[in-house]
Amino acid sequence: MNRAIWNARKSLMLVFAVAVVTILTSAAPVKAQTKTAGTQTDYYKSEHDETATAGVEKKFQFKVLKDGTTIFCLVTDQASAMKITLYDSTGTPVTGIKNPYSVSGDRYVLVSDDTHMFADDWALPKGEYTCGITFEKDTTFAARVYRVAPEVSISQTRLELTAGYSQRLSVSGEKVKTWTSKNKSVAIVDKKGKVTGKNSGKTTVTATLVDGRKLTCSVIVRKNIYTDSKGTISEIPAGSVIAQAYRASLDSEGNLHVKVNVLNNTEKRITALSKMKVTVRDQKGRLVGYCKINKRNISVPAYSAKSTTFIIKKSDVKRTADLRNANVVCEGKFRATQYR
Repeated sequence: MNRAIWNARKSLMLVFAVAVVTILTSAAPVKAQTKTAGTQTDYYKSEHDETATAGVEKKFQFKVLKDGTTIFCLVTDQASAMKITLYDSTGTPVTGIKNPYSVSGDRYVLVSDDTHMFADDWALPKGEYTCGITFEKDTTFAARVYRVAPEVSISQTRLELTAGYSQRLSVSGEKVKTWTSKNKSVAIVDKKGKVTGKNSGKTTVTATLVDGRKLTCSVIVRKNIYTDSKGTISEIPAGSVIAQAYRASLDSEGNLHVKVNVLNNTEKRITALSKMKVTVRDQKGRLVGYCKINKRNISVPAYSAKSTTFIIKKSDVKRTADLRNANVVCEGKFRATQYR
């Protein structure tokens, strides 16, 4: 076999390996958002064409570096039947798998008139091995033995956190060696992938896998403040008045300040809020705190809006909460005059 033909066949063997991995590996698909394709590690690869005499066992050695599935790929000049035997480091045939085993000519994939391919997978623990191939006919061949690291994925590529709160990241397909945060003043991460927001800003959390591959997640940390649109008159039905919370935050003493925009889409002037109740609940629906007022004077001209602030005292704040993801509801009545 001349060098040009060998180089062409070697390229084909690399391409064929992709198909082999798809067919032979049985890993379930992962459902995470970011994936890193499996990497290939060669345990043995022919550097030139090799020749084998019919009936004479041809051997080569290789070392498996990690337990798991090992892929065997063979390129030959003909579809010759053969017997394959795997030996351990002592020269004893490997047990626990079908060994030795015979391969008939119809097990090959035909690439061209003088190029045939065969592939198989072996479940081998790490260690040193010898592969022996006995062809039925004189055969020119090239062999490759390698491992394909599993496809890996991280549960999120972008994470938005509230300062003081945490969320866990996870990796599928391989074990994580270390978790690190690029900017620990913004967010920290523990050895189990739990990310905790510290201060508003941006950072990158990296999972370094035991095989050296890395997966990253961009983290944004925001202040523990509830925000929403203040709303406009055009957004509410004609003839209606609503009170809409647009900001909620804790002061240094633990009191919860809720800013409310009163939207008046009527031809009358609003002069007071009556029996108004402001309720804050966390994202699970649990009560965070509330306040009630029987009456608050306020002047909101016709077809306009005005803001006012309600304070839920610390003693009425039932639990700490991620305000950024909270729900704030305002309920009550409005008093109006006949004049704008």
